Amino acid sequence: MNKHSFESVNDIFDEHRKMVLKWFLLSVCAILLPFDVNHFIQGRYLLGAALAGTLALFFASAAGIHFQWKATIPHVVVFLPIAATLGIAITAQGVTGTFWAYPCVLLAHYTLLRFQANVVAVALDVMTTALAYFQLSPAIALRIGATLAVTTVLANIFLASIARLNSRLLDLATVDPLTGAYNRRQLESIVQGAVERKKRYGTPISMLLIDVDHFKKINDRFGHAAGDMVLRDIAAQLRASIRTIDLLFRVGGEEFLVLLPESGLSGALRVAEKLRSTIAAQPMLGDHQITISIGAGELAGDEESRDLLKRCDEALYQAKSAGRNRVCTSDGGQLAFSHLR
Repeated sequence: MNKHSFESVNDIFDEHRKMVLKWFLLSVCAILLPFDVNHFIQGRYLLGAALAGTLALFFASAAGIHFQWKATIPHVVVFLPIAATLGIAITAQGVTGTFWAYPCVLLAHYTLLRFQANVVAVALDVMTTALAYFQLSPAIALRIGATLAVTTVLANIFLASIARLNSRLLDLATVDPLTGAYNRRQLESIVQGAVERKKRYGTPISMLLIDVDHFKKINDRFGHAAGDMVLRDIAAQLRASIRTIDLLFRVGGEEFLVLLPESGLSGALRVAEKLRSTIAAQPMLGDHQITISIGAGELAGDEESRDLLKRCDEALYQAKSAGRNRVCTSDGGQLAFSHLR
């Protein structure tokens, strides 16, 4: 799948993750602040100072997320004072200090990339186990090390399951289940992003609106199951005939749209004719010839995506009115299939 195709959906997940992280960090600050005050009251000044520094970093990170600061503290850096505070807590408090290692491991897996999280988790496990060995007993250290390792394994299992579910949800939200093409819900955000890049950088953008000719007759003659098979085959052939940066959408029952980033009208017409001739040359449903009509257009000037889509729709109407199995441009130009053989 094209790396730009899920930008808007991924942004939604990222924003949700940031919001959860912000409130998590603030909640941790509120929960641990009384413990920090108690450390100072009990004369554990080193532990109190270390925890205060960690809470300050947590608060600064939450503020950075809330105010959308461009320069925020890298999450992996935050774990340096966390590890130091944990080590001081184990040294000062013994077994009760080791309890804080478990939420630290889980925090690493939520805030860091998978590789970074596992490195931090292993480091915390080794440090906690070593301190427990020298401060407590080998038996306790063994159990703490084992349970922290199990916590890390479970965190990886849960995150892998969540990643698979997220991938499935992305598919359901963005991909047409019948053809595997992107659906209309995805079209608006992706096209709008392409339009903004065109306005900013001046790179051309073209669009092809494609309709399967006489599709109702195919359904009436061969049945809807056969019609579905035709749509799947056509989508597969269209996808195989475009570049990796091009995007294929299913925008209606038998209507597809191809978005061609970095392609002007002349390039779009070459692609359109290639798609038209490819479909026409591949018999389906036995020896039955299926054809497509295409309306092509390039984004002009300060046009919006809806303007280009309207022009392509008009061009498609011209292609179908002129006899189908041909390509028409949005400026009224026409490429009949017989002219390009």
